[in-house]
Amino acid sequence: GMNIRDYDNKYDILSGKKEAVRADKNGKDDEIMEQIAELESERAKLEQQLGKIGAVNLAAVAELAEVNERLQPLAQQTADIAASMETLTEAIASIDETTKTLFMQTLEAVNNELANLFAKVFGGGQASLTLNTDDMPANAPKSEQWRAGLTLMAQPKGKRNSRLAVLSGGEKTLTALSLIFAIFKQHPAPFCVLDEVDAPLDDANVARFTSLIHELADDLQFIFISHNKLTMQIADELKGVTMPSAGISTLVSVSLDEAARYLSD
Repeated sequence: GMNIRDYDNKYDILSGKKEAVRADKNGKDDEIMEQIAELESERAKLEQQLGKIGAVNLAAVAELAEVNERLQPLAQQTADIAASMETLTEAIASIDETTKTLFMQTLEAVNNELANLFAKVFGGGQASLTLNTDDMPANAPKSEQWRAGLTLMAQPKGKRNSRLAVLSGGEKTLTALSLIFAIFKQHPAPFCVLDEVDAPLDDANVARFTSLIHELADDLQFIFISHNKLTMQIADELKGVTMPSAGISTLVSVSLDEAARYLSD
């Protein structure tokens, strides 16, 4: 724990004793000589360490003050960023909770409407959107299961409950339409455009499709593009394009109610 100055002082004292010993020809103090040798060795080591340290930077204090001055605003910015991150984390958690609540409420409402429409279209059976909780990681908390994907399960009357992929083409179309309208009813619009949705349907399924349109037509105006005569029969008005002359297209409108009155007369 002695510094080089302490060694110098002790060295000078012992050196004086050394001279006294030398002057005294009658006796020698071996112990003092050993201490002096040890001190000289320690002094050499300290001088070597000081040499490795290098020259003293007299501007270090000023440089430290300058660095501290630059560090202070950076530390403040870091604190501000940390506070902002905490605020954002809380906001995300709040949004997630609200989203979860709205999602589960909407899913329940859509499933209720889907079950109702599906049963009317197929004359029974059931359909629902189910969460793919089996695909979630085993360690996923129950509160996060709402993030799982959805699978549309359908069971037409007299058939097994299955995924949409294993249904026939007509059943797929009608099930998908039931789902679309179930979602549509949650946020209804003034009208709905359907483009050739009846194309894959046979006559029996077209009848089911038209019954679904009738079910919804009281609250919603439908505009559908179709080449199917059975579908056209449920329309209030038909609009088509004809070409009476080459290169000239003409829009034709027909009110089916007026046409029915005309035929009856």
